[in-house]
Amino acid sequence: MRKEQIQILQDARDICDNIAKAITKRNNGQPFCKSYCPGEERLVTIIQQLVNAIKDNEPECSARLAEELQNVKQILPNQCVNPYSFGAIVAIVNILCRKYLKSKDNTRKLFISHSSKDKAIVNGFIKEILKIGCGFKDS
Repeated sequence: MRKEQIQILQDARDICDNIAKAITKRNNGQPFCKSYCPGEERLVTIIQQLVNAIKDNEPECSARLAEELQNVKQILPNQCVNPYSFGAIVAIVNILCRKYLKSKDNTRKLFISHSSKDKAIVNGFIKEILKIGCGFKDS
């Protein structure tokens, strides 16, 4: 991803996080969510930018985000965004963040599920491919 695409993804993540926090506050009884929520329009704007920014690199995610964006404005009583569509948008943004943004501690985790009968094969894979080839550590 290019630098400007990364910035749009970071902005999308931040707005989604802030809206999720606002929803939690509202659900916990704090009225006047407009005073602490970034707002539906900012969400729509940044997700539209993200859809355009990733359409070549991530066409499936781009298409799904565009689809959920159509539904996010279906206002339900006492809610600023459709929670189901918002949840889908957050999930897609999080997947993209895990793929393209470095974590704070700059580590990535990998879990290999396997049958105990395949332990020798998996250990070989870990040693040859993950440790030597990719530079993974035991931890």
